[in-house]
Amino acid sequence: MKHSQSTCEQVQQSEFASDIKKDFICANDQLHEAFVNSPLVVIVYVFAVLFVAFLVFRSSNYDHKEPKDDDDK
Repeated sequence: MKHSQSTCEQVQQSEFASDIKKDFICANDQLHEAFVNSPLVVIVYVFAVLFVAFLVFRSSNYDHKEPKDDDDK
């Protein structure tokens, strides 16, 4: 199986891309690779999803009490 080039490698070979663009794309590739290879990212993602679900549950869970009528004396 042949290893395909990463985006960073492809942009490095381009004559038309600026140095800033090359640096940005290579940094993005490195960050993506770090996220893909780290199990910590999955743990943080699951925690974030559960936290948002908890916030939505808490904000929608309020008492449905009827207001008291002061007219009944």
